[in-house]
Amino acid sequence: MSFDQPFDLLVLSMALGIVPAACVLVTSYTKISIVFALVKNAIGIQQTPSALVTNALALIVTMFVMAPVLTEVSRNMASGPSREQSRIEWVSNAVGKPVGEFMKKHVDPREQARLIASAERIWPEAMAKAAKPDDFFILAPAFAISEITAAFKIGFVLYLAFVAIDLIVANILMAMGMIMFSPTIVSIPLKIVLFAMADGWSRLIQSLILTYR
Repeated sequence: MSFDQPFDLLVLSMALGIVPAACVLVTSYTKISIVFALVKNAIGIQQTPSALVTNALALIVTMFVMAPVLTEVSRNMASGPSREQSRIEWVSNAVGKPVGEFMKKHVDPREQARLIASAERIWPEAMAKAAKPDDFFILAPAFAISEITAAFKIGFVLYLAFVAIDLIVANILMAMGMIMFSPTIVSIPLKIVLFAMADGWSRLIQSLILTYR
């Protein structure tokens, strides 16, 4: 592929620099990775599995969730640009439309409304009036905020289950007069065993995937 216009090459080079951040914020990776981190904290094993393992797992699950979008992007890219299209317009349509449809399907409309209200206060008047919920500069941050909020809601529910185990263990030890004995020595192995026996990782991942129905 050749780039006849230096401006196109410059813009695409800049776009490649923000691809990693974009992949995190406009896909399911944000919610999945946050939930995985919260689960480790709730169990009390922040270092196991390692961040490398959980991030890689989050990436693989994200690819599974985003498979229809990635397939459509690949199909669009394979067709190539028309003579009337610039390279930037072609890439924007090939990638932006499928990803945009995914975000519109899973974004919280309330976040879009809040961002439009904020835009009316800080953007130039003409630009603010033209702002729409599906505009990228509204849709992308609204989707990211929606995903983070959903992740913390899921994490809160998971935390409650593990906190209940901590409280039960602490009360049992106190009733036995073992006040100086740290409850975490008992509760962490117990939480690991219960999570493993309940197929915790499998059920958690399946539940996360089904949130994108």
